[in-house]
Amino acid sequence: HGENSANGLQSTTSWNMWLPGLVLLSVAVLGIIAIIWLPKLKPADETAQFELNPFKTYVATVAWAWGSPVVTGAIAWSVFYLVATLALLVVTELGEVLDVSDAKVTYLLATIGVAVGIGSLIAGFISRSGIRIGVSRVGAIAMVITLIAAGVTTPTYIWMAVCMFCLGLSAGLYAVPLQSLMQVLPEPDHRGRVLATSNAMSFLLMAAGSFGYWWLRPLFGDQPQRIFVICGFISFVAWLICRRIPSISLQEPHSKHDGPAHV
Repeated sequence: HGENSANGLQSTTSWNMWLPGLVLLSVAVLGIIAIIWLPKLKPADETAQFELNPFKTYVATVAWAWGSPVVTGAIAWSVFYLVATLALLVVTELGEVLDVSDAKVTYLLATIGVAVGIGSLIAGFISRSGIRIGVSRVGAIAMVITLIAAGVTTPTYIWMAVCMFCLGLSAGLYAVPLQSLMQVLPEPDHRGRVLATSNAMSFLLMAAGSFGYWWLRPLFGDQPQRIFVICGFISFVAWLICRRIPSISLQEPHSKHDGPAHV
């Protein structure tokens, strides 16, 4: 019986090791299938040529958009990814702090995901026919309060779950107007380049966040949740950036050169 139990345990452990990879592979395959079914679109700029040096395109795009809300929006969007990277890395280490299993830590991550969806729906409902950056400002301030509260208070599982829900909710409020701004404001023949440049900036700050966490983590010993406070200060910077972005009406014509329509 003991040998059979050991073999069963080994089989279960082996399956658990393969399961995350199989899930990721399945999601990737579904993503490829979804891409195949996307409709073919006519190029917005048929004269555009593929550049072997991507940085040339990024520099040209920033130069084209300089002085418009597009650049400020891209910076605010990228800072969001910096905060998200740091915060999620902290959450993965909360098991020892809260004395809970890894499974319960995944519930915290799931709570953030569900809350982001709810926050996104609320932001969309509030915005309706416009891009209301004021919603992003509220979301940024909410992230500041939530992250600092999570970082300075005595951590318990229930309290941290509440904080993670509030964090996800405020993140959804923050992200949706900025994402809409990046998709709507650029002129059609520059939209793809703007989105590509914005994504490049986001991934750059994600990498910076990972490196920063690796550098900061030893300074906090057995209290990694204190890093939430740093995330809160970065979110405050995001709020300051959002204050420089106007709201946009989707019912009025707008362009980079004529200036956005304020609402």
